[in-house]
Amino acid sequence: MSVSEIVVDIKELNKKFGDIHAVKNVSFSIKKGEIFGLLGPNGSGKSTTIRMLCGVITPNSGKGTLFGYDLKKDIITESKRLIQLAEITGKENALAKTLSGGQKQRLALSCALIHKPKLLVLDEPTAGVDPVSRRQFWKTIVELSAQGVTVFITTHYMDEAEVCDRIGFIYRGDIIDIDTPEAFYEKSGFDNLEDIFISHELSNQQKTQLMSYKEMKSTLRDPKGKE
Repeated sequence: MSVSEIVVDIKELNKKFGDIHAVKNVSFSIKKGEIFGLLGPNGSGKSTTIRMLCGVITPNSGKGTLFGYDLKKDIITESKRLIQLAEITGKENALAKTLSGGQKQRLALSCALIHKPKLLVLDEPTAGVDPVSRRQFWKTIVELSAQGVTVFITTHYMDEAEVCDRIGFIYRGDIIDIDTPEAFYEKSGFDNLEDIFISHELSNQQKTQLMSYKEMKSTLRDPKGKE
């Protein structure tokens, strides 16, 4: 991957909230036009990583760039400019719901201006969405990727994750592994990302106690099919 192709470059990013170490030395890079998925259970650090990437919160340590812009310096400067544009200086720490109607509208406009069409950062965008709409959404994502748009996305749906060019598994703030779906299948021996996800998350003892969906149907019902 040449330097000129890299859109997102994260190195040893850390974030703590009090005694909680939410993100631990996370490192990865995403090249232009790539769909990069970050997978992990609730509380694993996915959203915190995205919030740091978007400049919403500042990392405690580590560094990162988006299109060459420094996460700690350049994005903070841009945030200040947008706050001034929205005319809400002095309310940086206020909840959006406490702002007046006009302030909310100006804030929404500023948030829209943060978005760069060359990069999409999406945090579980299809949660609670029906299957047909999810397919249509991902069709759009793939089309955008083909046009050179870079996509960084988190999801709990493993069938969606198979569309990603590369996947990073994160658990308790640590990146466990990064690879293509095909490479994960080959080295794990599994033929689906859900089993691979579970194998990363659970201990060996827990794995043996976890049934597949087919096993649930065949072993937890009596021969007559009654529950």
